[in-house]
Amino acid sequence: GYLVVTFDQTVSGLRVPEKPHFYSRYPKLSIFARMVLDVQELIDMLLCQTQQTKGKGRCASGGDPGGAYPDKLVKLPYVDSTRIYISGYSIGGAVGLYAAALFPQNIAAVATFSGWTPMRTDTNNRTTGGNQRLYSWHALMPRLGLFGETGQEALIPYDFEDLLAAHAPKPTLIYAPKGDRSNNFDDVIQTINNVKQKWKQHPRNLEVQTPDTYSHFRNMEIIHLAKWLATLK
Repeated sequence: GYLVVTFDQTVSGLRVPEKPHFYSRYPKLSIFARMVLDVQELIDMLLCQTQQTKGKGRCASGGDPGGAYPDKLVKLPYVDSTRIYISGYSIGGAVGLYAAALFPQNIAAVATFSGWTPMRTDTNNRTTGGNQRLYSWHALMPRLGLFGETGQEALIPYDFEDLLAAHAPKPTLIYAPKGDRSNNFDDVIQTINNVKQKWKQHPRNLEVQTPDTYSHFRNMEIIHLAKWLATLK
């Protein structure tokens, strides 16, 4: 079985009220960075649920996310720290890839559903709305606006190809519907083709699904995720 942990990212769900005053409270932090930090804190909590750490040392006090809610966590089964997987849909899929690249020592596998499109080719005249969705419309990455002028996108210092490469060759599921209006399908596939050599020694660790449908996360996607998880050793 699996221990499944779901949560509301900052400015989402029950945490929507965090958005109006976010940048007045955290002028040097982006909302997207806070989302990635949410994942890091979740991992900290899970690492305090292993057989070796649960209820011991820093994990026994409220000074650590893993020990902050002992009444809530005491009944959880032990966690295998070598088998922590992350999955996300839409912006959560992008957050998952960032987390997998930034915390490779803790995340063993990642699955992303309709989660990303290359930033360097997502110009503001594209049907997706371009990168302005991130730096202006939703204010998730304000400093990305430094590359908002037409032609400046190519100067963005990193892209999803780099994030994928940082996670490779660990197990990765990329679910990219052909009719996803939020992502540029051809660019997503090109990025995957550019980086798939990183899985050359472990080709089965990279699974790419391109269903002929639009972007959604319903029973079909959940079943596909469960089947993929069952293949992980």
